[in-house]
Amino acid sequence: MTERNFGYDGNAGYRVTGARPGVGPMPAPGEGGLGLTPRTRVAMRIRSVGLAVFTVALLIGGLLSVGSNTPAHAAGGSVGSPAVNLDSDSASAINTLYSAFFTATSGLTLNTSTITFDGPAGTVFPSAADQYFVSDDTTSHNVFGIPSSAPVLTNGNRTVTFTSPSAANPGDSMIVIVFDINNPGTIGATTLNMSTSNDTTPAPAAYTLVAPSSVTGASVTTSNGVAGATNVTYAAQFVSTHTMNARPPATGVTQDPFITLSAPSGTVFPNDPCKYTVTNTTTSTTSHACTPAGLLAVSGPTGNVATIDVQGLVIAGNAVTVSVTGVTNAPSSGSKTLSISTSADPVAVAASYTLTGSSIGSPVVFLDSTSAGATRTV
Repeated sequence: MTERNFGYDGNAGYRVTGARPGVGPMPAPGEGGLGLTPRTRVAMRIRSVGLAVFTVALLIGGLLSVGSNTPAHAAGGSVGSPAVNLDSDSASAINTLYSAFFTATSGLTLNTSTITFDGPAGTVFPSAADQYFVSDDTTSHNVFGIPSSAPVLTNGNRTVTFTSPSAANPGDSMIVIVFDINNPGTIGATTLNMSTSNDTTPAPAAYTLVAPSSVTGASVTTSNGVAGATNVTYAAQFVSTHTMNARPPATGVTQDPFITLSAPSGTVFPNDPCKYTVTNTTTSTTSHACTPAGLLAVSGPTGNVATIDVQGLVIAGNAVTVSVTGVTNAPSSGSKTLSISTSADPVAVAASYTLTGSSIGSPVVFLDSTSAGATRTV
């Protein structure tokens, strides 16, 4: 039996592909992230807001009950076959998506049993219930529920406990998807400990964090290279080293993955989010920052730093172009750099460009005397 990983594509909806740990090979972190492949269509999709709200309402309300509400095993054991995969295994990456897998040895009771994840120091779990998706993959294939109440965060937010929106029979296979986790900054092998209120002994899922990564192939072009010019279009290009998964649009989660452009002081990026377009040139998909969540922030001393939502799926190795219209160039001429980073690849990379001084056009001069040595000439 082949089971799935999980991701969301703003154009294709939820996507669940790849092999489950213990059943088949998992994709290596940073090489496709969650085992997602471009243009893959899968069974579970929530493409419309109405359908997403309807499905979630059933699960939160306890109307869609699967498995047994009374676990058959006594508490005190541990979950089985724990495994975890990250869409970015870069240390210090933020807004990372974790796919966690385990077997509910003693089962789970709907909206009563809890699930606990304990990460290494520096991990930061999110605080909203709608950033956690849970599925009993044995009895409710591709149906994910959201906890009925906010998660409880402890130990500096590295430990999270949340109620299970799905019942599970003893031995059922569970999938938990968590959006917007901040990775710790420590490089190397580590573990995510998993337990439930029915299986209270923590079971470690091993994973490895690599040195903070950067995008590759960074470059930038401008429609007007004159210092101080206004209404300029900037086009920044790069290749993503790690996967960035867009968030489900119907859940209210606003912490999408993002791209940050940092230009020289004196540059002014526009505050209008509709002037920002993100295109995955590998898959030919485009999103506008004004639909639906918008531009996250314009900051810096002169408005020279822009942080833009990524609202479509970007798989590791995909080429991306960010187009920004209505930019004001820095006032000074010379060689400049635009720094590019993402939430998945947090180390900034400099893309070079040049601004020239302004000049007047077609200069002409007239003399009332062209005689060499003439004086008082006009």
